[in-house]
Amino acid sequence: MIINDILTPPKAGEIIEGETVGIGSSGLFVDLGAFGTGVIYKKELQKTKDDLKNFKIGNKIFAKIMELKNEDGYCELSLAEAQEELAWAELEKIKEKDQTLKIKISKANRGGLIAETLHVSGFLPLSQLSSDHYPRVEGGDSAKILQELQKLVSQTLEVKIFDLSGDLVDELSMNAIGGVENEIVWDVKNIHSGIYFASLKVKSQSGNTGSKVIKIAIVK
Repeated sequence: MIINDILTPPKAGEIIEGETVGIGSSGLFVDLGAFGTGVIYKKELQKTKDDLKNFKIGNKIFAKIMELKNEDGYCELSLAEAQEELAWAELEKIKEKDQTLKIKISKANRGGLIAETLHVSGFLPLSQLSSDHYPRVEGGDSAKILQELQKLVSQTLEVKIFDLSGDLVDELSMNAIGGVENEIVWDVKNIHSGIYFASLKVKSQSGNTGSKVIKIAIVK
């Protein structure tokens, strides 16, 4: 949900629009109008691969509310999580309209190509490649197929979205401990080799939420 109505009180987990009013060594300060001042800390900005020098006073931005009022008295914001959420929404629209989009190939494996668009990673299976890009290798040698696929790395291809969510293969849950690193073990003995995307969701005792999509490669 995007907050742009002055009468609607914001909540943690929602996306809000603001205007940059300050740039300091600790991060970016954002005017949220009637909702006060927000802050995007430098460490958080690094998740988007953005640098403070890329922002200017007066820039309009969308950010996700992580905490309504932190210990510094600011509304703590995340640019990375807002970008991810808005990107998924945009991809959903593209899929619904059956439109094409351009993707840049970042990696190749024996199963196909990995690409990124709108800050979201995607997988293009070998079977879905057009005849112009399909690796025709005599004898079907997997090593030679991979060599041919690697020639497509850094190229831009035009594609249609086949599936945004994929099939759910497993669900895991755990009670994490705050302030320290936590580890969860995924038993993949019944999972095939390939590229998988995991949606990580956390909720603190105070009710603050966070989410992130990560890519997992399984090779057997």
